[in-house]
Amino acid sequence: PSTEFKISVVKINYDLNDTEDKVRFVSEAADALVGITDAVEVDAYIRKVAEQTQISKDAIYSEYKKKSQRAVKMRTPQQNIPPSVNVVRSKGAPAAAPQSGGTQRAEKMILNLCVRNKRACAIAQKELPSDDYSTELHRRLAKMIYESRSVGEEPNPAVMLSYLNGGEQSEASAVFYNMEVYEDEERAAADAIRKIKLDRLDERLRHEDDPIKMNELIRLQTELRRKK
Repeated sequence: PSTEFKISVVKINYDLNDTEDKVRFVSEAADALVGITDAVEVDAYIRKVAEQTQISKDAIYSEYKKKSQRAVKMRTPQQNIPPSVNVVRSKGAPAAAPQSGGTQRAEKMILNLCVRNKRACAIAQKELPSDDYSTELHRRLAKMIYESRSVGEEPNPAVMLSYLNGGEQSEASAVFYNMEVYEDEERAAADAIRKIKLDRLDERLRHEDDPIKMNELIRLQTELRRKK
């Protein structure tokens, strides 16, 4: 999505006649500008936000600068870990099984809930580490969301989108801006994680020939189903 679109999505969540909402909107709008390398473009958006909020251009620029400096410290997974880790699997580790569309849909639901609900995210962090997600994009999103929650910050979709390319931004936007309502978000996250684990155990069981290992997989399945 374009910067214009990201700011417009942020804006609809705030009442710009309310002072506290203005401040929050400026903070999120500044997040949306992080990563833009064209100074003229940044200036144009800052002027526009200043006009919309009646907050000074200098104050908004100061907020943007603060966010930019913080973002410099953030790195995508490829930058944080040696390239060999991305390519070479630890000796003896099994190859990851192909994941179904159902697994990926469950992961998207979990990521969305992690952005919306701190307690749901705590469940996901414990039960589904970022490296356990089935696609590179989902692993990157999970890592950024988990890191934000770990330092007591709300995950900011605009900031995360700024680290992604065009195709990735489109897919990630579908995750972030899914407004489906759940009666119990924490329970929904736990159920989705259980489904992923059961699907993976099913996949392993289909390809396992060792009776001892098969019994262990069946035992794990039974335990997971009892947790409902």
